[in-house]
Amino acid sequence: MNALQPFLPHIAIALIAFAVLQMLLIFSLSARITRLNRTVRGVLLGPNGEDLETILTRSVAESQEALRQNELTNAQLRVLEEQLRGCVQRVGLVRYDAYEDVSGLNSFSLAMLDNFDNGTVISGLVSRGDGRCYAKTVVNAISEQTLSDEEREAISLAQNGGGTSTSSSNASSNGRKKGRFSRA
Repeated sequence: MNALQPFLPHIAIALIAFAVLQMLLIFSLSARITRLNRTVRGVLLGPNGEDLETILTRSVAESQEALRQNELTNAQLRVLEEQLRGCVQRVGLVRYDAYEDVSGLNSFSLAMLDNFDNGTVISGLVSRGDGRCYAKTVVNAISEQTLSDEEREAISLAQNGGGTSTSSSNASSNGRKKGRFSRA
């Protein structure tokens, strides 16, 4: 030990410096751990101070409720789709001059059909002195009553997705003749 005697003050100073360095390292690591703990707490705690488990449990419950609501909505949608098949979905309109003394395309035939080609054709015939309105039932695009050319055209328009057809005169390309309706 006598050989180390002259170096003891240097060894003591080196050990003290090493201990101070270790203390500085410990403080530095402690500060890092504190920052990491804050970060982890911020990640694991929600905005209302809830822990991660509570947040996940609530999220799973909300997801299950959303799925249940989605199933209910889909079921209601299927019911509505089935109901809509019987509603008016396609409309065809033909405007024309029914009488020779009237112009302006004031007479009309309007076909309103559902998805199964069932519905009604309404025709309004306008003259200078009066107006008449007729309604005919349509089943599978056919009526038990006799249909005029304009009513058949309105049904055809409705069957083909709907639309409007007009004729500027009674002598149109589809064979209508002036004054084809009589005023009986």
